[in-house]
Amino acid sequence: MAAVFVRLKVRLLLSGLRSSGTRQVYFALSLLFGLALGLGGFAALAAAGNAADDRIVTLLFALLSLGWIVLPIFAFGVDELLDPSRLALFPLTGRQLTRGLLASSAIGVPPVATLIALTGAFSGYAHTAAALPLVGVAIALELLLCLLLSRAVTTALSGLLRSRRGRDVTAVILAVGAGSVGLSGPLISAVAVDLDSTIGRIVMSVARYSPFGAAGGAVAAAGSGRYLVAGAQLGVAAGYAVAALLWWQRGLQRALTAVEQTRHKRKAERVADLRPRWVRRLLPNTAVGAIAAKDLRYLWRDPMRRTAMLSTVGPASIGLFSLFASGGRNAHSVLFTMVTATMLSVVALNQFGLDGAAYWMNVVAGNDPRRDLVGKNLAVALVALPATAVVATIAAAITGGWPYIPLALLGGVAGCGAALGVANVISVRAPVPQPENLTNAWAGRGGGQSMSAGLTQLAAMLLVAVILAPLGAFFVFSATKWTPGLFIAGPLSVGYGALVWRRGLESAVRWLWWREAELLQKVRPQQAA
Repeated sequence: MAAVFVRLKVRLLLSGLRSSGTRQVYFALSLLFGLALGLGGFAALAAAGNAADDRIVTLLFALLSLGWIVLPIFAFGVDELLDPSRLALFPLTGRQLTRGLLASSAIGVPPVATLIALTGAFSGYAHTAAALPLVGVAIALELLLCLLLSRAVTTALSGLLRSRRGRDVTAVILAVGAGSVGLSGPLISAVAVDLDSTIGRIVMSVARYSPFGAAGGAVAAAGSGRYLVAGAQLGVAAGYAVAALLWWQRGLQRALTAVEQTRHKRKAERVADLRPRWVRRLLPNTAVGAIAAKDLRYLWRDPMRRTAMLSTVGPASIGLFSLFASGGRNAHSVLFTMVTATMLSVVALNQFGLDGAAYWMNVVAGNDPRRDLVGKNLAVALVALPATAVVATIAAAITGGWPYIPLALLGGVAGCGAALGVANVISVRAPVPQPENLTNAWAGRGGGQSMSAGLTQLAAMLLVAVILAPLGAFFVFSATKWTPGLFIAGPLSVGYGALVWRRGLESAVRWLWWREAELLQKVRPQQAA
């Protein structure tokens, strides 16, 4: 049965590549990206072994396992090509389903890149005939643990995502978790700089016998000739693999057989203005205002949009925390908060893909892509710019840079305009369909496009950074070398951001004109199945 799942996974991947030239390009880029990461990990493990440092391999194995758990949750979702919920009605036993899903999980760019990275342990630590099989078993156990832990954790979270309140809590947890990465920076730095420090010894002692670093500890022991210790740690790693397998099987059985409880009773709601009260005077009573009001409600109610927007708080908090922790508490630090608007505008990179089949209402309402895009952009701006004001105020309270708040807001206008201009083009040219069942934790970004969607968004953010680089350089130059330039930077930011946004809007409108039906076909949930 495992072979059937593997053939099905390969067939689905090949069919997806043959269906679109864009997917072929994205897949090629993902291969190059995965190969670069794999070779980098290979070189790191080989160098650590040749340097006779037994602790680095344990730390690298632990970080790799944590990455397999965290990244699918925060970024790409689980492999949606073989959705277990679609197999619930087939006469498959629990063992057959588990073996098939596990085998199919080993097919793809991330598992291959991980295997390439792990094989660096052969070059660094398998110097004797006795160490060679021990290192090989440790590599196999590490890859198995990565797959099992990733599946088990995401399966366990699926129960939480079945309710709206659960999705709300998950969104907050993800945002807080992303923000807490900034707080872990000093800890990682302390461990990386001195593994003999108190923090380093505590981390290594925990990682060596944890599910994340047990296999790495076995590699280190085998490389130094402690074969009995290596065998014992391999036994510990095997025990963790069995525990993860049992945990996944139990969670999978519960997720496929549990009945969702829904509440059909609703309180009578009176017809009210679609526009929220706090922006009623800012939104025009037109079609543009209605679209903006609708997207504002979706930004709050739709878990996928809310998670995408809240998770951007993490990178912003990381940057600010690193800046203040490194002694950058001068008044000019407030200017760095202007990036908040750019980061919060990331949700606009897939504006129509998030609408899905609901986009048909825009199509039947008349061919006016300008109306749709302006309304959606207005909704994002009404969230991003006030958030920038709040972050700038907090930074000013810490640094005393109150006079720089207006400049930070004007710079935020430029960042928001540039991000929305690029997002408009990406949204119509490369929309990513979303799964129809948003309560399913296995459903990701649809149609096997998890990696391509991530690369598209990464390329878009890099393009935004390139566009804003000249303006950022002018801000830095004015703040450090030519103070009068700050009086020019504010109006220049607004004009520059408006120009980039207008060019992106016009390009998107020209392409989408009379192509709305084609866009609807691309973003339908069936495309995400």
